[in-house]
Amino acid sequence: MYRHRLKDISGNVFDMFRYIDLDFFEKNADRKKEIAEKCVIISHIHCLPSIIPMFEYLIDDVGVDPVNIIIADKSYSTIKSVLERLKRLGVRVLPTPAEFEAGKYDEMAARILSAICWRGKRQAKRIHQNSRIVLLDDGGMLTSTWLNTSGTENYDAVSIQQTTSGMTLNRTISLIPRINVAQSAAKGHFESHVISSGVCRKAQSLLGGCSAESVGIVGFGVLGKAIALNYLKLGKRIYYYDIRNRINFDHGALNECSSAKSLIERTDVIFGVTGKTWFNQDLFESMDRKRKYFLSCSSRDVEFKDAILKNNSQIRKNNIFGNFTIRNKNGGEAKIFNGGFPVNFDRRQEWEFPEEIALTRGLILISILQAIFMKNDEKVSYRPIELSPEMQKQFVHHWIDLCGVGLHNFPISKENFADLGWWQRQS
Repeated sequence: MYRHRLKDISGNVFDMFRYIDLDFFEKNADRKKEIAEKCVIISHIHCLPSIIPMFEYLIDDVGVDPVNIIIADKSYSTIKSVLERLKRLGVRVLPTPAEFEAGKYDEMAARILSAICWRGKRQAKRIHQNSRIVLLDDGGMLTSTWLNTSGTENYDAVSIQQTTSGMTLNRTISLIPRINVAQSAAKGHFESHVISSGVCRKAQSLLGGCSAESVGIVGFGVLGKAIALNYLKLGKRIYYYDIRNRINFDHGALNECSSAKSLIERTDVIFGVTGKTWFNQDLFESMDRKRKYFLSCSSRDVEFKDAILKNNSQIRKNNIFGNFTIRNKNGGEAKIFNGGFPVNFDRRQEWEFPEEIALTRGLILISILQAIFMKNDEKVSYRPIELSPEMQKQFVHHWIDLCGVGLHNFPISKENFADLGWWQRQS
């Protein structure tokens, strides 16, 4: 996909962050400095090497005080050396425990998220009465916890949601202004394709000698579709199921299933991309005497959670993040990779190339800047706030140019790419 890499950016792909137009968000330099210094960023994110340049930019170029950045990691994805690097930047880090009962990650994480919310509120009161609080969320748990711990207190908070599951986690989420990165044009038409590449690389390394000819995908949103296209290139038969009755995806080589049960019966390898729990005990018990392979591409361990909880006794306590097999009464076997957590997080490396993950980090960075400098009259609750179409278009343009990515690799015409209206309509 990359014809020539790192053109004109000194060999470091993350130097493209300097092309972000800070004046777009706030033109007055003194006002910009004042707002950034008063801002508190509370984050629940994957602590991977590629987040370091993002936070360095916020501290060095934007002027955010590192003591006002509070992070809870996700133990299923954390590369431990990154936590030490964040601490050296002066950022406050609360690691989540890596030991808990299989299927009960959420209960453990909730305690840590409550702690960082209280710390964030104390820090905001300490520095200024009107501090803007940015909730950098991935899956919705942070924002939900914030709302549960804030009570009737009045805070100037804006949430950033990177996933569709985070946008729809529960009804209370809509009570806070939410920047919708998840359903932005850049994420749907560009980032989903590069993330799916990393997912498929890791999946292939795990499946190894598995001679699976058919691949099933439950949840056919932007990432599910991108995974399907990757496996079509490998010559696999693709089956998909989505809870929505009809999917607007015209591709003759794909086979739509009427239910998750039908999909499991027809396929060898199953990807869960719904953001919700769907592989329950009934589905598990209905499996015949064959081994099926299950891989999650979702937030946390939600996809196969019910089956994992109901068969907890078959899982070794020291194998929470491992690959394990559970067996039903019929002799059917479900091999669940990575403990049911997202398959591309193995706590050792990032499976996306730097050129790929730079797009993800750039979109998150734009959303943080939008949240920090957002005017009060732009803050709306009850409906999502679109990620700035202007900044999406600008950053993706630089990403394509600097990394030598051909536009032909993505499902968008040159005319639409140049049209700001298209970016607005697709976000």
